[in-house]
Amino acid sequence: MKIKLKLYILSLFGGSLAGAAASLFLFSLEYASTLREKNHWLLFFMPLVGALVGFLYLRYGSIAGRGNNLIIDEIHRPLKKTPGIMAPLVFVSSFLSHLVGASVGREGAAVQMGASLTDQLGRWFSLTDSERRALLIAGTGAGFAAALGTPVAGVFFGMEVIHVGKLKVSALVESLIASSAAYMTTKIFGLHHTHFKTVILPDISFKLILSLALLSGLCAILAWVFVSSVHHLENFSKKLFPHLIIKGFVGGLILFIFIWLEGSFLYSGLGIAEIQKAFLGEAQIYWPILKGFFTTLSVAFGFKGGEFVPLVYIGATSGSLLANFLNLSPVLFAALGFAAIFAGAANTPIACTLMAIELFGFHIAPFALLTCYLTYQMTPHHGIYAAQVRTHDKKFYSYFESWWKRSN
Repeated sequence: MKIKLKLYILSLFGGSLAGAAASLFLFSLEYASTLREKNHWLLFFMPLVGALVGFLYLRYGSIAGRGNNLIIDEIHRPLKKTPGIMAPLVFVSSFLSHLVGASVGREGAAVQMGASLTDQLGRWFSLTDSERRALLIAGTGAGFAAALGTPVAGVFFGMEVIHVGKLKVSALVESLIASSAAYMTTKIFGLHHTHFKTVILPDISFKLILSLALLSGLCAILAWVFVSSVHHLENFSKKLFPHLIIKGFVGGLILFIFIWLEGSFLYSGLGIAEIQKAFLGEAQIYWPILKGFFTTLSVAFGFKGGEFVPLVYIGATSGSLLANFLNLSPVLFAALGFAAIFAGAANTPIACTLMAIELFGFHIAPFALLTCYLTYQMTPHHGIYAAQVRTHDKKFYSYFESWWKRSN
């Protein structure tokens, strides 16, 4: 009982630290975004910031550059390699990335901060590998909960993201305490999370069910294209520019040229305004294509922040476009695309279903469960987190893969 009580107290304090860090982080990103939108000349510093981020990780924490994959690896094999510099490093580098207009997210950075801060707190005590593993899981979920304002989804995200096809419920209580503490701390700090248009459900029909299956297939394809593009370009950039500083500078230069040539500056930063417009049915067909392109460049060349918001941008705008094409509700399809694409890309259908419920209302639950699960089943086993351990096959994808091999 004393051991569990110690873990519960550490989860409480770790979650509170995660919530405080996420609050300061999101406030800083809001400032960076506002400053950049008023001063487009900041884009000229993108190559220098790319080089600076590369220098910071090269000089102070190269292993921290593995980000969420390092956290997942430590959960599977606790070797005490989560560096203390990880949280401030991802905070500063993400702020700089947003300031100059890289197309990156924020939840990935918040997850890293939550997990690493909780892990550092645990080092003051003599913890077994299983106890440290539970704290890392709890901290991961706390960061997710704090960044999104979804404490229930946060509880399950940390337990689900480490495996493909398995939920590690042994850390349930610790995750519940940490995610709740993180969420409450953001409220104490006065953080206001993004609110979306209320989803009104249409009448159930055969056309709607068929359209939901079509949406799931579309999200699965988009998730697969995004994940594959990032991984391939990341590997290519490492081979071409093995030095982090040079890679960051060249990547920043390439990104700057494309952003300047495109000219609208819509694809810098988070793109929350365009996500909001997708719920109104105002998405343009080139939005998800260009957002995916700029995010792939940003992430592959070392800019920090994460892939969550760019992914849900792609999912929400694509869902809205599909709804307009089928003459269905854009707000429903934007909400479902928002959740389903990340479920497929991160292999987290349970957490994403719960996230959709918390963000858009309980009445969306059956639709979110259907689209998130189908999208998850139709995507390849490897997602945006390469360190995930595969424990179960995805039956639908495995069947498709077998059929494809037989056909060729």
